[in-house]
Amino acid sequence: MKRKFYKNKIYIYMRLIYKLTMALESKELNRKRPLIYIPIERLKLDPLNPRLPVTAQGKSQSETLYYLYKYFDLTELADSITKNGYFDEEPVVAVPEKLPEKFKDADFKKDKTKKEFSEFIETSDTKLIVVEGNRRLAAIQLLLSKEKQTEFKIKGWYDVPPEVEKDLREIPVIIYPKRNDVIAYLGVRHITGIKKWEPYAKARYIASFAQEGSSIEEIQQTIGDRGTSVRKIYFC
Repeated sequence: MKRKFYKNKIYIYMRLIYKLTMALESKELNRKRPLIYIPIERLKLDPLNPRLPVTAQGKSQSETLYYLYKYFDLTELADSITKNGYFDEEPVVAVPEKLPEKFKDADFKKDKTKKEFSEFIETSDTKLIVVEGNRRLAAIQLLLSKEKQTEFKIKGWYDVPPEVEKDLREIPVIIYPKRNDVIAYLGVRHITGIKKWEPYAKARYIASFAQEGSSIEEIQQTIGDRGTSVRKIYFC
């Protein structure tokens, strides 16, 4: 049984690597993204998170936080974070809330553009929308805010040790310029990969790019779908 389990696990990882390779096959591999430790106050929950139902989309930060607390089982995650702090090996992924015009069609292969973008990201008033890691961000926000715990009538949550609180004040973030730049990563991770979303979330994610003009074939190529997963999800 053990041998079969390990063979299956190796197969899954090899398939994931293959799909990621195919997703990037038509792109240059000079695509390192800045990883920066960002103060938690500069990070915002994603009101367009594909895992949220239509009725919960586009709400305020407080409403989104409450919805995640109520329906996304943050308690166990908060317990782990309280005991262990934040694992640097799991950075969240974010995009600027408001991208300056000069970056919208910029060539990020140029050193000057990279430097200017890094300076913009490091500016204290630049806010970032977390597109991957919303549960982690929500758990941290609640752990650090007794006011929110009281507002949401949360009882019996965790007292954060001082050393863990200090650790949570800044967390590692990988930053992409635009949402469209993250499509391959999120697609491989949550649609064709090993950490799959529920069917509804997959459909919303695919539909969001179809609505912006991407064809089903383009979406399939971007996320490394060599079968018919995207087509089935979108049309069902």
